[in-house]
Amino acid sequence: MKKLATTILLSAAAAVAANAQTSADALRYSTNDYYGTARTMAMGNAFTALGGDLGSLGINPAGSAVNSFSQVTISPSISIVSTRASYLGEPSLSNAYGAAEHNSKTRFTVPNFGFVLTHETGRRTGLKSFSWGLVANTTSYFLDNMATGGINGETSFAGSLAANVGNYASSALQGDNAYWNTDASWLSIVGWQSGMISNYGTSDKDYIGATEKLYADNTIQVPDKLSQKYGRQAHGRKYDIVLNYALNFSDKLFIGANVGFQSIDYSMNTYFKEAAMNRSSITIKNVSYDNLGIIPECFRRLGIKLEQRGDDIFVPEQECYEIESFLDGSILTVADAPWPGLTPDLLSVMLVVATQCKGSVLIHQKMFESRLFFTDKLIDMGAQIILCDPHRAVVIGHDHRISLKAGNMLSPDIRAGIALLIAAMSAKGTSVISNIEQIDRGYEDIDLRLNALGACITRQD
Repeated sequence: MKKLATTILLSAAAAVAANAQTSADALRYSTNDYYGTARTMAMGNAFTALGGDLGSLGINPAGSAVNSFSQVTISPSISIVSTRASYLGEPSLSNAYGAAEHNSKTRFTVPNFGFVLTHETGRRTGLKSFSWGLVANTTSYFLDNMATGGINGETSFAGSLAANVGNYASSALQGDNAYWNTDASWLSIVGWQSGMISNYGTSDKDYIGATEKLYADNTIQVPDKLSQKYGRQAHGRKYDIVLNYALNFSDKLFIGANVGFQSIDYSMNTYFKEAAMNRSSITIKNVSYDNLGIIPECFRRLGIKLEQRGDDIFVPEQECYEIESFLDGSILTVADAPWPGLTPDLLSVMLVVATQCKGSVLIHQKMFESRLFFTDKLIDMGAQIILCDPHRAVVIGHDHRISLKAGNMLSPDIRAGIALLIAAMSAKGTSVISNIEQIDRGYEDIDLRLNALGACITRQD
């Protein structure tokens, strides 16, 4: 059974191409949330009435004439947003679930900067002084970072794109004119043009999603569980930039004028990802099979079926990985050794794989010290591991009956780092792994390669 994984990325650029500006966008861009200088903010914008503060010039142009001194201002700021989102299926979807996720984002901003130069005329009455300056004040600030995800075995996003096309032939969904000449959802048009949906059967008006399956009775369903994730990120600001000129007459009359314009910098990205979670088949190309030694056999002992196909390795679809045991009932032991034995660099990977298998195995690290101490992080994630001593660990596989829990982890070295990455992909929820430079040293572009298989890995600054 062929199953497909789909990643859907929707950006603000796509929305513009589809003419998708909404009333919410208009409200977002027109709302003023006045910032000003630190002094203005501290006094609740009271300086708007008193004048003399650059943060108030966008509201009170005559304010620069109140004080008899020149000013230069710059107001640094740090903005922090923290979100908590949960993945919730409809009550009828008992096979849709997910954990709450926390996300945060921090950005350095400058809500106010500018200057005003004041010139005294020397007169006691009449025009005593005049001032001019340039000021930029933030009137809106945008910052958002939200993501959530879960497992869904009932419905798919690609399926919703197919269902919302309407009674339009696929030929009508081609090109930019599709956004103007049809009433079809612009998301569905994007789905067609990007290959997320396609026709089936003989009609060009019947559609199916890439993550759905057409059965013999002509019904369409999601064939297996999907890992789904939705996220939204936004940042930007709106500045009021004014050229100010003001006059002071006898300290009784203050007249000011502004010539100004607005600058808006806004970026928003939304995405929806879904990938099949069916432990489906995979082919690993150009592995130099003859030089792998006993590595393939060691994975076979963990219950993973491997087939040599030329210089490639084919791993077929499996529902269960059952660890071999000895005839006397004792558990399997996997130990490292000098070539042609098992390379010690793979022991950490095999340990994590064993947590997903059925049965128990003893992992024996003979050649190096302190390479099994990372198992405490796996235990925190819910793995059943007994660390006997610094060189030996017993792994009791849960056979996919129990999901590992996501968490925040620090990669101590290359070998432990890749093991934690594999564990994080099999865990329920979103994990954060720090010190990833250690992983990059040994596995170049590992995130890109695993994402191509349906993983959801993003790098954070």
